Amino acid sequence: MINDINDTIAAISTPIGKGAIAIVRLSGQKAIEIVDSIFKGKESLKNAEPNKIYYGEIVDENKMPIDQVLVSIFKAPKSFTGEDIVEINCHGGVVIPNAILRLLLKNGARLAYNGEFTKRAFLNGKIDIIQAEAINDIINSTTLLGTSIAIKNLNRSFSEKIEKIRKRLLNLFSKVEVVINYPEEEIEIEKNDKEVLIEIINDIKNILKKNRLNKKIFEGFRVVIAGRTNVGKSSLLNHLSGEEKAIVSHIHGTTRDIIEVEINIKNIPIVLIDTAGIREEYDNEIEGYGIIKAKENIKKADLVLFVFEADKGITEEDNKILKKINNKNIILVGNKSDIRINNKVENAIYISAKNGSNIETLIEKIKEELSIRNIEETDFYINSRHKDLLEKALNKLETAKEHMINEDIDLLSIELQDSINLIDNITGKNLQEDLFDNIFSKFCVGK
Repeated sequence: MINDINDTIAAISTPIGKGAIAIVRLSGQKAIEIVDSIFKGKESLKNAEPNKIYYGEIVDENKMPIDQVLVSIFKAPKSFTGEDIVEINCHGGVVIPNAILRLLLKNGARLAYNGEFTKRAFLNGKIDIIQAEAINDIINSTTLLGTSIAIKNLNRSFSEKIEKIRKRLLNLFSKVEVVINYPEEEIEIEKNDKEVLIEIINDIKNILKKNRLNKKIFEGFRVVIAGRTNVGKSSLLNHLSGEEKAIVSHIHGTTRDIIEVEINIKNIPIVLIDTAGIREEYDNEIEGYGIIKAKENIKKADLVLFVFEADKGITEEDNKILKKINNKNIILVGNKSDIRINNKVENAIYISAKNGSNIETLIEKIKEELSIRNIEETDFYINSRHKDLLEKALNKLETAKEHMINEDIDLLSIELQDSINLIDNITGKNLQEDLFDNIFSKFCVGK
């Protein structure tokens, strides 16, 4: 990426389209000067006080007014990027924000690259890479829960854990280097050093253990609705999603394809999947294909809601399907309880997808089975990049432990050094330029 840190950059930071306001943002040494050249107010912005809002007009090269605006000034180093920042609050839509942006570019600013404001915040030491990624996750999160956890990373919850691990690794590595380079000091690797290494390994393992839950918070838990035909699977999907997503009919085999709906249940992101009714004999090849896809989705599911008819109980056909479901997490759901309940099944949740009775109990059971009752207590999350680096560092440290046991001090030093480099990549201390650019390319232009 061609990037001159001395350029003053500009971009529209709000979505383009109809709206009450839009924000056009600048950052760089000439940010205040450039805005002042197109701003008409009671006073010049060149002598503006920081953290204040100024009212005026943006005018074109002929001094014709473009819009009435509010201009906010944030001076270096006490700003998001660590540089002078100016934010122009103008009326929304497409025409006015773009007209203001064109004037800024004409007067010396450059259009910002994706994520360049956040990148400058990193380069100027205002945030680390973990915090930068958290900003993007806050923007892209589809739930308040995902946002709240991303904010914890923005507040350095994960960064602090990584820095503690790095500090202990660095202390251990320093001692090993003394043992190698200054044998006359007669310093040895002791039992306590091995215990420290094991503690570090366990700390990383515990972080990785939380990864599944954290990942699901952002991607969504896959919950499959399964069962034989005509038991009310599609009705349940429609009720949980609040929309008529699936065709409901008394005719067997109506659902022949997989229907996926992204929903939030009590602020929990869930990908709800309605599948074709499973039966031994089916009417045609298309329905048969739907049954195959249903079985595939069941295997990949985080949770299966197995629906049967409450008025009939678990039938012989239901039992045959249950035996074939290769998934540990199953909730038995007795639908059509509004008709009657026959042969009540232990641990089953009885509902009526028709009138919504007992749906709340089912939702609570879903939360329990997905082990997300205490999800609000999650204090950080790791993304796929963090996970990859931690797993590689863990492998290095496991090897280092073997070298420590075998007293192969030179090899121990190499593995510890490699693990420190991997840990440093997580916070961006020695991140390679191509990886660095790849991270920020995923941001929107005005961030």
